Amino acid sequence: MGLVKAAIGAAGALSDQWLEAIEPIYTADDMVITKGANLKRSKSHDIIPNGSVIHVPSNHVMMLLDGGKIADYTAEEGYYTVNQSQSPSIFADQLDEAVQDLLSRFRFGGVPSQRQQVYYVNLSEIKGIKFGTKNPINYYDHFYNAELFLRAHGIFSIKVTDPLLFFMQTPLGEKDYLTSAQLNEQLIGEFVEALQSAINQLSAEGERISFLLSKSRLLSQYLSQILDDSWQKRLGIVVESAAIIGLSYDDESQELINLRNQGAMLSDPLVRAGYCQGAAARGMEKAASNAQGAVNGFLGYQMAARNMGAFYQASSVDQQWRCHCGHMASGNFCANCGANREQTAAFCPNCGSKTNGANFCSHCGQKLG
Repeated sequence: MGLVKAAIGAAGALSDQWLEAIEPIYTADDMVITKGANLKRSKSHDIIPNGSVIHVPSNHVMMLLDGGKIADYTAEEGYYTVNQSQSPSIFADQLDEAVQDLLSRFRFGGVPSQRQQVYYVNLSEIKGIKFGTKNPINYYDHFYNAELFLRAHGIFSIKVTDPLLFFMQTPLGEKDYLTSAQLNEQLIGEFVEALQSAINQLSAEGERISFLLSKSRLLSQYLSQILDDSWQKRLGIVVESAAIIGLSYDDESQELINLRNQGAMLSDPLVRAGYCQGAAARGMEKAASNAQGAVNGFLGYQMAARNMGAFYQASSVDQQWRCHCGHMASGNFCANCGANREQTAAFCPNCGSKTNGANFCSHCGQKLG
């Protein structure tokens, strides 16, 4: 039982002359494996008469099964007639030698059985497979110096590199076709486990957690390294690409990130001084509207102000000065180089530029003296 390549373009003109004109049952972009059948006639899928024509679309491998074993196959686009007396003819130009050898070992020749079927395997990149982490993934962020926990969702794509191995390891059962979504149900557990390892590699390289969305190419590379050895040898597929679309943090991680970001903002003396002044203004407003009377409110405000005086004074921009070494200092000596504040009086306390005795800095406009 073998295949004979028909004349190009004959399918449309001569289809009525053939006993069967077999096409893929399912042709959407998410098709992974599908059975072939005569879509114009209501005949059994399991009987392929001699002289039937099989259409092979581009980027597909078609396998002709006889008694459950592969009698012939082709990876070349075109139309083929079934010849029961023809020896198997292997058209496999799109497959590498290793796959061709494997297919050859599983060929079956002989008298046609009572069960003959056609199957197609998609060789194109199968895109848009969705993933999501059900449980939070831990991520050590060196910037925050903390173990954070995140959930991620996104998409990835795969490609079949060994169609026979993939076909043998992914049985359809009673179904007529397999889609990428159905395949993902089988793969998602392994994929998420590999995603955890790939994300940990990004953590080890010091990537900030907020940069993960922009690391799709690197993430794909790590996922390929982790999964390809397993999936290619066991299933005949590889990961082509992967992208994280969204990240979310658990409540404790989000609180820590917010606290760290707030602290980073308050390390800026200008922001810190503005925050203190704003807090003082809000305190006065609350004191004036105190339910026990404005007098009691302002007494409480004055008590709090005295306790916060040291902090407020340390937060004031006027207490900060820039040493000639560029370091922002407080007090009379620079903590970085030990220079005396008076020795650096000829420099602007805001930007560090030389003042040359001027009343205002010519670089940033800071009032001097």
